[in-house]
Amino acid sequence: RCCFDGIVFHLVYEVLFHASHRFLHTKSLYPHIHKLHHEFTDPVSIAAAYAHPIEHVFSNVLPAVVSLAILRPHLLSFVLFSMQGLHLTLAEHSGFAIQGESKDAAYHNLHHEKFRCNYGALAILDKCFGTYREAQAE
Repeated sequence: RCCFDGIVFHLVYEVLFHASHRFLHTKSLYPHIHKLHHEFTDPVSIAAAYAHPIEHVFSNVLPAVVSLAILRPHLLSFVLFSMQGLHLTLAEHSGFAIQGESKDAAYHNLHHEKFRCNYGALAILDKCFGTYREAQAE
């Protein structure tokens, strides 16, 4: 059950997070809400939580809550999702390549630098919609 919950949770979360994150990049919302988070063009882990309250609810909390409401997962699955979500959020804002991660901080750093790419948490929809950008090796 944990494996099924994990796959469904991540797919639903990716769709909702990608959509809400792209919505926050629209001309009417970005300067008032999401720009605060983008003050860090080369983010550090603490920047992961540096967001307008509306953004936090709409783009961070809501996708997870909706995913959990759809799934109604086992308690162990919920704990694992929570731990993994915190780990990934901090890791992708850390500025470091972490061994064993499917994508490292360079993916999300590029989003903070260029603004119009790499909106998703897993890069699945970015690849589908042509908004995925590979970070160049330095």
